[in-house]
Amino acid sequence: MKFSIGKKLNERFTLGMMSGTSLDGVDLSLVKFGRNYAIKECHNSYLKFPRGLRNALYQIAESDEVSKHNLMQADRRLGEFYRDSAQDFTKSFGRRGVPVDLVGCHGQTVHHFGSGPEIGTTLQIGFPDAIAHGLGIPVVSDFRSADMAAGGRGAPLTPIAHFYFFDRPRCRQMIVNIGGISNATYLPGNCNMDDIQATDCGPGNMLIDQLCERLFGKAFDRNGNIARSGTVDRRLLKHLTNMSFLRRRLPTALGREQFGKEVVESIVSQAERLGIQKESIITTTSHFTVYCIARVARKYGILDRVLICGGGSHNIFLRSQLTELLNGAEVEDTSVEEIDPDFVESVSFALLANLAIDGIPANVPQVTGARKSVILGKITPA
Repeated sequence: MKFSIGKKLNERFTLGMMSGTSLDGVDLSLVKFGRNYAIKECHNSYLKFPRGLRNALYQIAESDEVSKHNLMQADRRLGEFYRDSAQDFTKSFGRRGVPVDLVGCHGQTVHHFGSGPEIGTTLQIGFPDAIAHGLGIPVVSDFRSADMAAGGRGAPLTPIAHFYFFDRPRCRQMIVNIGGISNATYLPGNCNMDDIQATDCGPGNMLIDQLCERLFGKAFDRNGNIARSGTVDRRLLKHLTNMSFLRRRLPTALGREQFGKEVVESIVSQAERLGIQKESIITTTSHFTVYCIARVARKYGILDRVLICGGGSHNIFLRSQLTELLNGAEVEDTSVEEIDPDFVESVSFALLANLAIDGIPANVPQVTGARKSVILGKITPA
């Protein structure tokens, strides 16, 4: 099916693809959008990166200097993995598969300079041509660059999706994605685009996951079990709350650069100097994740509801701490709105792809700092 900018369809099957700072795999959401982008159907899947691809992406993400050869090879390999994952996923719905009309692929962020003295730049890899030609379907990708060209930080981009999916009359709510980075969207209830507020908050699972790997040889803290076995150490928490990103004016955009290997080693070194048990390092770092979210929530005032999504939504410790620090505000995950909390971002980029194809601006200037509203994404034809 061919599209032209500005030509709207009443119904469209769109495949959204998202791989985040955790570098573990790709989320896929096949969404049937109806009028006004209402979700009629949604099917989700997750596929882990092969070890070799994950290692290549990790090396690129963690290194200040990368060879052109390694970067270009990773771009190609990742695009082919996306293509193969999409083919397998759509075929799983029957022998003939589902007639997908459009793909929205965020890609894998290599580096993001959204704030600070550097010129605003971002780079996501994932070779969209491999996806488009392999599937015979147009692909929308590179969603962040247009906002940055308009003077914005290129993040966060999902607030418009939260607005479409979750806005409710007379409900002051905050939608919190606890992925590698945590970010929050505030919707005052029955709002319009000018009322939306959003920002990155701080680390989500990123520090917790790296510390679990470093200290326990585990990929993550399942259900928050390790965090629940320790205690919050106020000395280590003070060390964490001195991190420079907390001195930035909100809203802000954060990335892997703020919470990488060097930060993890500084936390471990400080904890060892203070004689803190390994379990309590995880407890304190988990509490810090919630501290950063609660700091943003206080900026928004009274909340009727907090909706959480992302991998951190399954962490019992994070959820209980969030309820406590938000003075008992109702904390639920997005499944109450019939969107799987693990796939809100991939569903969001399916929506952003539709907005791009239909010629509708999708950034929120008061959130990203852009000078104007712009259409997000580049279109790769089939």
